Amino acid sequence: MNFDTRDWESMKAMMEECKSNPSKYQMPFFGVNEDDEAVKVEVYEDRIVLYTTQKNDWIRQNIYWYDGTVEELYDGSLVRAKQEDNGVFCPCCGQYVPISKRK
Repeated sequence: MNFDTRDWESMKAMMEECKSNPSKYQMPFFGVNEDDEAVKVEVYEDRIVLYTTQKNDWIRQNIYWYDGTVEELYDGSLVRAKQEDNGVFCPCCGQYVPISKRK
């Protein structure tokens, strides 16, 4: 899945699809962003929540509301992300997320 926060129309379409077919987005999506940071995306009918485990060990939470409102929140405490051979530990999901090998 390619999730682009600059593509507002696609994000609205995902929320509308969630409203008509809630089971499609029942589980969150996990991945790595362009900065090799672990991310989790949750889709609801009125908002999309993007959790990012930043390289400075903070968890950033961006909330994109259907009406166009955008919020940016932080966990408020440092997280202890561990770098391992199998990826970055994401405290949002409790799993290791692979890091892409960029050239």
